[in-house]
Amino acid sequence: MADGSIRESGFTEIRRKLDYLREEAAQREETRSSSLFTDQHDWERLDEYLYRRRQMLDIPLGFPADCVLLSHQLTAGGHSFSPEDLLFYDTETTGLSTGAGSMVFLVGMAWFENASLMVEQVFLSDFPGEPQLIDYLAEALPERRVYVSFNGKAFDSHMLKSRFLMNGRQWDTPFQVDLLHLCRRFWRRIIGSCSLDNVEREVLETGRDGDITGDQVPDIYFQYLRSGNADGLPMVFQHNLQDTVTLVHLFNLIDRMLAGGELPRMVDRAALGRYLLDRKNPSGIRHLAQGHAEGDQAASKLLGLLYKRQNRWQDALDVWRSMAEKRSIEAMVEMAKYFEHKAKELSTALHWTIEALGETPPGSPLFPDLIKRRERLQRKIARKFR
Repeated sequence: MADGSIRESGFTEIRRKLDYLREEAAQREETRSSSLFTDQHDWERLDEYLYRRRQMLDIPLGFPADCVLLSHQLTAGGHSFSPEDLLFYDTETTGLSTGAGSMVFLVGMAWFENASLMVEQVFLSDFPGEPQLIDYLAEALPERRVYVSFNGKAFDSHMLKSRFLMNGRQWDTPFQVDLLHLCRRFWRRIIGSCSLDNVEREVLETGRDGDITGDQVPDIYFQYLRSGNADGLPMVFQHNLQDTVTLVHLFNLIDRMLAGGELPRMVDRAALGRYLLDRKNPSGIRHLAQGHAEGDQAASKLLGLLYKRQNRWQDALDVWRSMAEKRSIEAMVEMAKYFEHKAKELSTALHWTIEALGETPPGSPLFPDLIKRRERLQRKIARKFR
């Protein structure tokens, strides 16, 4: 009996402690909730740890009925898409790893409703509420067919898939458009870093006053979980909101650019021209020609090779001569080939071969080929005058 009384007393004490911990957790959550909504009246509480905020923004973007960018990026046969199919999304997480140790605590989403943009943010105020977050997203995400993100193919989609799996669910993203890869293609050679904030500043020419950086976000969230002090969360919400809306502006800018609209102040015309030509759009030639006129050697190289493939030899020679004035070895070699094999002007071919040799370091893989070309041309010229 004594042993039974001791065990019963022990169980009672354990139950008392568990009740105390539950009450303490509930009080902390209530404190967080009160603190969170003191100045954030537009948030709606969906569940014990789950909150939602929706905002309708009037952003006159003027998307065409048929998005050029969608037709370029989504090549699955039999599918056609419109702007209404797009879901722009951005996540805030507790870490940069997509493994089980990192969690999503804030998801920003945006989609078009008539002429306006609906922006929704879903916030997880503590980890026990993750199943409710996943349940909510499982219903909200499939309403759109094309997911647009900044780095979703490498990070955001993997993070969400991981959290869905951890909660016994599946999330598939059959159609994704990742703007980071397009930004790198069209702007990295000009602006360097293609982080979203740098693209926003240099390409969209908009800035943020008082914004936090992405690597500050997890610390602010963990501080909120530890202390219940939500003072830093509005900055996280605003950061996520601006990231999500910036995706919309960036998508629109790239789409208009590919459709032949006005270009931003800065763009890599060589990359744009090549991108369009790869997709059988002849307007790419115009961008290469403009880049060549502006002195862009990359555009000049692509333009010269294009003229060569089209047998537009005089146009190609004009481009190569312009490049050779800037000591382009590639242009000199192309002219050496042309004058040897097409024009049969061996002396001119030898001249450009010697010019190219003068610009080529002896350690270059090209150097032995130029030596062989020079010797071959010299032998041909010698035989011609025997």
